[in-house]
Amino acid sequence: MRIGGGVPAALKVLQEKFGFPDARVHDALLVAGLVGLAVAKNASISGAEVGCQGEVATASAMAAAGACYLLGGDVEDQVDRAAETALEHYLGLTCDPVYGLVQIPCIERNAAAAVAAMNAANLAVLTRAEDKIKFDAAVAAMREIGRDMDRKYKETALGGLASLVGRGPVGEDGASRGPSASRAPDARPGGETFLLSMPNVEPFRQRRSGPVKRERRLCYQRRASPRPVPGQG
Repeated sequence: MRIGGGVPAALKVLQEKFGFPDARVHDALLVAGLVGLAVAKNASISGAEVGCQGEVATASAMAAAGACYLLGGDVEDQVDRAAETALEHYLGLTCDPVYGLVQIPCIERNAAAAVAAMNAANLAVLTRAEDKIKFDAAVAAMREIGRDMDRKYKETALGGLASLVGRGPVGEDGASRGPSASRAPDARPGGETFLLSMPNVEPFRQRRSGPVKRERRLCYQRRASPRPVPGQG
């Protein structure tokens, strides 16, 4: 499961800002872990089963619960609310890793989930009214949505971003237009373009018969001169 940097990032930020002792942070990690266990038991934390909602949404809920606990939230009310708020906003999230690698959009999704967790924790601490939707209900919704989700959005790299990136511009009818966008050099004024070859593997459906390595070219731009600093020069 991609708890990635979400849970530790949220707790580390709060510890550095408010000076919480390690023992209290450890307790917050236990709270976050209980939220993850609840999802694992009642739904799934696997992108191959329920899409990325099972991974990033769960991670965000865990981070929100732990952060809310650190901020003094009531376990039965506010911590539950923080976890539910973080989870519900990622319901239906697909798992469509570009090139089948846990990089794009996974890295940015984890960063966004950490920010969402902090917002959810703050909202929960600021409010004490009874929440309309409980965490258990959000988890049940995740299970239902995951069951109904098409398999191509479940870590197979067959749909979504994974199926579109690298095919070139897409028209209104969904058809690919022109050469592969991932191979088009991106030369801009003031810089030079160079290509880097990296090993990769084919999507999941081809991995079953053994890894099939191929080369993809990533286009990078290296600036010829440092970016000017505003207000200087």
